[in-house]
Amino acid sequence: MKKSVFLLVMLFGLNVSAQDEKCGMEAHMHEMMQDPDFAKQWEIDQAKFRRAVAESINTRQRRGSMDPIVVPVAVHFPGGVESDRTCLEALAQNQVDIVNLDFTATNGDANLWGPASAFYPGVVHGAANIQFCIATQDHPAGTDDDLVEGGPAVTIGYDFGNGNDADPAWAGYLNFLVKPIGGSTLGYSPLGGNLNAGSSIVLNTYAFGSGAGCSDSGIVPGANSNLGRTTTHELGHFFNLYHTFQGDSCSDDDGIADTPNIDGNTFGCPPAGTVPGCEPGEFALTMSYMDYTDDNCMYMFTQGQVDVIEDWLVILESQFKPNVTPVCVDIPEYIITNDTVTACNGLFYDSGGPVNGSDPGNYQNNENFTYTICPTSSDQSVQLSFTQFETQNNIDILTIYNADDATDPATILGEWSGTDSPGTVVPTLTNTSGCLTVVFTSNGSIIFPGWRANIQCIDPPAECQTIVSQLDSSLPVPNAEDIIQVCVGEEITLTGSGQFSEPGGGVGAAYQWDLGDGR
Repeated sequence: MKKSVFLLVMLFGLNVSAQDEKCGMEAHMHEMMQDPDFAKQWEIDQAKFRRAVAESINTRQRRGSMDPIVVPVAVHFPGGVESDRTCLEALAQNQVDIVNLDFTATNGDANLWGPASAFYPGVVHGAANIQFCIATQDHPAGTDDDLVEGGPAVTIGYDFGNGNDADPAWAGYLNFLVKPIGGSTLGYSPLGGNLNAGSSIVLNTYAFGSGAGCSDSGIVPGANSNLGRTTTHELGHFFNLYHTFQGDSCSDDDGIADTPNIDGNTFGCPPAGTVPGCEPGEFALTMSYMDYTDDNCMYMFTQGQVDVIEDWLVILESQFKPNVTPVCVDIPEYIITNDTVTACNGLFYDSGGPVNGSDPGNYQNNENFTYTICPTSSDQSVQLSFTQFETQNNIDILTIYNADDATDPATILGEWSGTDSPGTVVPTLTNTSGCLTVVFTSNGSIIFPGWRANIQCIDPPAECQTIVSQLDSSLPVPNAEDIIQVCVGEEITLTGSGQFSEPGGGVGAAYQWDLGDGR
């Protein structure tokens, strides 16, 4: 076993072996280090890291008792399709769930270390004090128009970085960029990543998340890389970890004291203690996330690797964009039934719930539910923002009442079906309860995925307000007498808006055109 506490290895005159590379980190870093600005910043960050290592040796035992470091995550699918959003958001969360388990040593296969540890005396299964959380607030402007406040930072069809691997608009986030890479490379990352420039961890379309994936967008986990461990591996690099086989020679080293020195990578799924290490009686730690074994055969970081990860986080923590993960906990899910609930945070679904792998989350036939959602505070109002909606058109109807019950038809805000989404719905000023009541009915045939809506609470305008409607533009344009002249059958385009006297008074407003007799 190696005796050093930590020795930083700096090898970027790199030797990429002829064998197919699962990870493109080395080639990526070789290219990036040709950029003088990148190389200078990398050297600065590594100097900070060495200081962090020296300062943390006496504090590592205290980390486990501290609150976890919350890392804001954004996930980008530049080749995805917007109609696949529900599936892609679920896949993004699936991948984040996986790395949370892997880094905290709570993954389901962590128990395999028990019998394997006999071959690796002195090696401790490490657990990092870290939590990855998809950002939900203050999304960058001018990126994906379909991002909504309260919804996850998952871009779809957005040209991240104009096709490059970094996007300044997403500085301060840990970015997962899922796109075709080419060849057999599953992913790549900067070694010792920096968040200030909006850099990303790049994952191939067949090496992200687990389960059935999202075939409509071409994101489907493939054989041997279908448990989300590619992202875990590349995150290790982003947090300054080398491969355990760094350098492909016994004279090289990954700089970690408790990983046995080895002279090459390991593919497939060899049993523990069967691949010899460089030292007599030692074996390759093939189950380390930083080797090349199949997803189902890697399941751990060592304590030495975790120390490096946490020391690198000392550098990254000041780079996190603030206030984008205000509540990094499991988001409550509310499934429609016959019930009344109070909620100011959560996801509201039809009876089929969220998409789960190959299960589209369809509602059922012959449903008739009335569900009332009220704010937790009497001085607020509930807001529902529908991000996905699909029912049987004109048959399976969602009706929303501007009240805490569904007894008065006069309080109906609208009825929706097909793909005609309600969008954002809030109570009016006359609704003193602040509640919304949702009624859903389905017939006896044909079912669809239903809906998903974000639940939030807002402060309603303080009093009744003055609303001034105005015509902003028209095509054709008015003549000198301010008359718009059109011929029979000619198309006319009108653009209008409303001015509201109370801040936020236009949220949920509906607009209708009244052309009178057309003159």
